[in-house]
Amino acid sequence: MENTRRSLRDYPGRYPRSGATSFPEILRLAPGVEVAQIDSDHWSVSIRGFGAELANKLLVLIDGRSVYAPLYAASIGRRRLLRCRTYSVRVSPTRNHDELSTLIDTFNEMLGQIQERDTALREVQDSLEQRVQERTAQLNAANADLEASYAGKAALWQEHLLYTQSFFYFISQEPKVPSSLRAEVNQWGLPKDEFADTAHWPNQLYIREGRRLVGEYVMRQSDLQTERTKTDSIGMGSYNSDSHNIQRVVMPDGTVQNEGDVQVPVQPYEIAYRSIAPKRSESENLLVPVCLSATHAAYSSVRMEPQYMIIGQAAGVAAALVIQHHTSIQDVGIPDLQQRLREHGAILHLSEEFPSAAAR
Repeated sequence: MENTRRSLRDYPGRYPRSGATSFPEILRLAPGVEVAQIDSDHWSVSIRGFGAELANKLLVLIDGRSVYAPLYAASIGRRRLLRCRTYSVRVSPTRNHDELSTLIDTFNEMLGQIQERDTALREVQDSLEQRVQERTAQLNAANADLEASYAGKAALWQEHLLYTQSFFYFISQEPKVPSSLRAEVNQWGLPKDEFADTAHWPNQLYIREGRRLVGEYVMRQSDLQTERTKTDSIGMGSYNSDSHNIQRVVMPDGTVQNEGDVQVPVQPYEIAYRSIAPKRSESENLLVPVCLSATHAAYSSVRMEPQYMIIGQAAGVAAALVIQHHTSIQDVGIPDLQQRLREHGAILHLSEEFPSAAAR
């Protein structure tokens, strides 16, 4: 923008009340506009926070001959949720009051759009905060379930029973459910010869995942995918990483999406003895073959029954060695333990089952 010190008092209207004495100063009053002097005759005008369509309109109003280019198209807007744009341009002075009036009106329009975005972002933030609160309440409730008395656990069983019964009633009776599915479900029934003491519904909940040991070694996702060998291996696993949905979400179009499902194939991996041994400072006479030391991702694979049997056999042999040698769990001789397991037919290393793996 070429330098001009003409007084804005020469133009009628509201602009003098702003205190601005030049066109660069009036531009600074607009939201998202930065004005910097380049030299004695030019300023750089940078416009942030709105899309290219408004930027085109705005810059053409200032000077129809202006040439501009996007300098930065990935800055983060308020609350770090919106992408913004920055445009920079050299422009000559606004020539008359009508152009300046149109310019200010455009700025006001832009401000209104920014305020609408701000309102939308606040709504998104409030929704996210509400979901965090709901999830926190769910986790607190889950912890309460773990500490529940026998009466509390019986009530928890009843809650799951009611959910399951309601689900089957819905898919067998609801008219919105496809008739073919309703017809199929209505052919099902409870087993007449099982669970007679609980009205033929299973008398125990299937606990897929609960509290686990934090031991000498914590199995992680990398132990299933990239770091698959262990010097203290007591067995091998190979089942997919398999975690079921956390919740079902109703979408605006009426469909339902499952959230939280994880199904990732893995290659055979070795299971460390340290993952079933507590930290020495916490216990020296306990082995944990089921609720072993593993993250959620690792446990989603290692939790399978074949692995439980493999790890359980290793835990039994290790316990026998502890008794025979009058030692602690942590001091069991790994070579001795592995030799005993091999005598029972255990396969402990990738190189034993897959000789070509030793070369990789």
